[in-house]
Amino acid sequence: MKHDSSHKRWARGLILLLVIGLAALLGTAQPNERCGDGVCDDVEQRNPSLCSEDCAALLDDPDPCLPNPWRAVISEELLEWHNWFDDGGFEEGTARPSWDIGFDPMQEYGGASWTGDSAHSGTRGYRLETASGQLLPFSLAAYVEKGDGVRFSFWVRSREPIELLPHVFGTSRATPDPVEYRSDWEAFDVGTDWTQISFEIHNTSYEKVYLHLPLAENMQIGIDDVAIE
Repeated sequence: MKHDSSHKRWARGLILLLVIGLAALLGTAQPNERCGDGVCDDVEQRNPSLCSEDCAALLDDPDPCLPNPWRAVISEELLEWHNWFDDGGFEEGTARPSWDIGFDPMQEYGGASWTGDSAHSGTRGYRLETASGQLLPFSLAAYVEKGDGVRFSFWVRSREPIELLPHVFGTSRATPDPVEYRSDWEAFDVGTDWTQISFEIHNTSYEKVYLHLPLAENMQIGIDDVAIE
């Protein structure tokens, strides 16, 4: 009798295990109630074929080491730019021009004036002016985060219509002398009304950048609201 009783208990235990296993198998085979919500969640990631409409990317490339492509997308609208150039509106007088680029002691240069008549906003801006035979290697410098792209923008107007080609130089510990960035932008048309100029550089190794505006002779421009981000 003891042998029969043990045999029955063993059989019942085996049946119970089979029932539990079958239930688990059926449970994992059932589609997620959230299938179709556009998100390949944790349950669907374990078995993407259960919800192909949410996990199409995983079915195309089932590498489990890749992040969920539906969650890895970051909108550019959420990115915040940090302005590395302090006092870009020139209101406080702390942002001073740099003369590190292209200075030649044998050349006659024009001048840069911190004045109210060259303000795009606020009460101050810079007026850059050259006469016949003069040049002006005007630059504004800022320390930036190494390895990141950098965006430049500023407002400018001219005494008469001109084409203005900004240059960018950079330095780092490895290259302490300014190196020019190979730009692919063309000269910008600048007239007597205020015009905003903006452009970006990418994947730099610079730790310090220079926005360089070389003026030819007989030119006068106003510049204000500078951002180096």
